[in-house]
Amino acid sequence: MIKKKALTLIELILALLLLSGILLAVSGSTLFFVTQIKANLEKSEILNQINYFLEDAKLRCVSATELSGYFIVPSPAADVEMNQLIFRGEANIYQVTPDIVSDNAWYKYYVNAGGNLVLRTCGTTLLGGPNCATGSEEVMVEAKFVPTVNFIYEISSSPALLKVRVTAENKNFPLGSTIEADKAYPYSRITKEAGIRFWFIDIVQ
Repeated sequence: MIKKKALTLIELILALLLLSGILLAVSGSTLFFVTQIKANLEKSEILNQINYFLEDAKLRCVSATELSGYFIVPSPAADVEMNQLIFRGEANIYQVTPDIVSDNAWYKYYVNAGGNLVLRTCGTTLLGGPNCATGSEEVMVEAKFVPTVNFIYEISSSPALLKVRVTAENKNFPLGSTIEADKAYPYSRITKEAGIRFWFIDIVQ
């Protein structure tokens, strides 16, 4: 009869430690890949929303017929930067009739009190100007991404060209990132810039 050798206490402890190490390594790798996937998915969502805003602004502004007075810049000595843009443009952006204002609407791009980057379709005053206290809003970039927007006129550029800069923040970081590292981490802050051209009006008068 063959006697079976039982595991000693030390061997059992070593086996448990080895198994624990393997499970820890597997779970750590899984967590890393899960957080990496979440970060990439959120980054993709942010870029989709920013691109949607930029495309909307290009389509809407190209046929604008009037800018709100605060952005009409008379021969500026330096670059001008605003965090909102109010303009009159076509109600139907695919049907451009610059000589007819009866089919126009006033629009406003800005970050609202809720933190969303929005397009507001404003009401109209009795004198035909914008009344942005009334109207409806469409969310372009959601507040959860902490969006900011800046409209910039550069004195070195064409009088009918604005630069728009949009930033948003990704709250999902891959495992192992720290607060200090996140400031420079490519997932944390996303910025895109684009030029917006006006066909029928100039920013500089």
